[in-house]
Amino acid sequence: MQRRVVRLPGGPLAALLCLLAFASGWFFLARIYGSGILEQTEDFILSREEGRLVVDYGPKAQRIEDQVLMVLQAAEILPAGAGPESIAAWEQEMELEVDEGLLQWPYRSCRLVGDSLPEDLLSQLALALEGVGGEVVASPGQEDELLLTIGFPTEDQFIITHELLLERRLPVRPRPRARVAIVIDDWGYDWAAADSLLELPGPLTLAVLPHVPYSQRHASLGLARGHEILLHLPMEALSGLDAGPGMVTVDMDDEEIARLVREAIASVPGIVGVSNHMGSKVTSDSRAMGIILEVVREHGFFFFDSNTAPASVVPALSRSMGVPFAVNYIFLDNVAEEASVRRQFERLIRRALREGSAIGVGHVKNATAKVLHEMLPTLSERGIQLVPLSDLLEFPQPWVAAPE
Repeated sequence: MQRRVVRLPGGPLAALLCLLAFASGWFFLARIYGSGILEQTEDFILSREEGRLVVDYGPKAQRIEDQVLMVLQAAEILPAGAGPESIAAWEQEMELEVDEGLLQWPYRSCRLVGDSLPEDLLSQLALALEGVGGEVVASPGQEDELLLTIGFPTEDQFIITHELLLERRLPVRPRPRARVAIVIDDWGYDWAAADSLLELPGPLTLAVLPHVPYSQRHASLGLARGHEILLHLPMEALSGLDAGPGMVTVDMDDEEIARLVREAIASVPGIVGVSNHMGSKVTSDSRAMGIILEVVREHGFFFFDSNTAPASVVPALSRSMGVPFAVNYIFLDNVAEEASVRRQFERLIRRALREGSAIGVGHVKNATAKVLHEMLPTLSERGIQLVPLSDLLEFPQPWVAAPE
């Protein structure tokens, strides 16, 4: 319990008037009877201590508190039978010095949280306090808050006995989970790590190369395990390296590009989208990419930009054509060593937690398989949800042909 002394402004006369309003004639009695209690009523206790008068408003504050508790219980802000401790998170003994005496009263404050704030709470409280000479003043706090200042008036001031901050309990909204999509590229060959990667808990997104020995087998196995399948379309790279069978190049005419894309789509079962295998030269070429995206759109697919070219036209062109798309954030295994893959995976996680989502690309490699087996099971406890790539697409406005 803390004690706080407040000096009454306005000089000795004002102080005496405040005291005399509640103790008329008591100075005379005090001189006769000396120290001790001089009078006790339902509102105050008048006493003389060490040569000065003391008016203790504890009884009045208690009567006010009884009414406050009754109203708050009726409004179901406090449980039935709640005691004074329910509204006494902070307590002080207040003192107000006057020229020949001292006023005392208890002060309590607290914060109360409820499911609702009854509309008639203020009027019910005012009515209850009126019977004991108390008053309540309400002022809005922040949103869904109400500050109640409760006390009683004296001759020239308002003595505050209680301050209650009532707050409506807001519904608990689950924190949105960060989302991560993992794309595994280059399926279609008899890779040593293929079986291990297929055993990973999904959903993963598998990008399958066309026209190679295991294209259909890997796509079918991936579908059976609940993974998402992309066509991993071979495209010309700035390096000049051969991207494999069915490679699209920038020097092909529109018809040949469209034919190659359609043939590749037909060779891989169950696909939902197309991504570029290599392709830094093609993804930087508006004409060639425009033809590819037209075929993607006519099949109702999306395009995934592996992000192998710093000047990729895929995002801008996809938006202008109304093709859903996504862009890779990080390659996990350019260095096919476990420590490096683990570091890249942690970068992917940090990005997802910071931005809300992130996409990473790995390949059918043993180091990648081992790290993913180790780290994918930890995502949930870190507040991250593993999702298929199609959950992280940008959907531009539908493309509409300009009138001729």
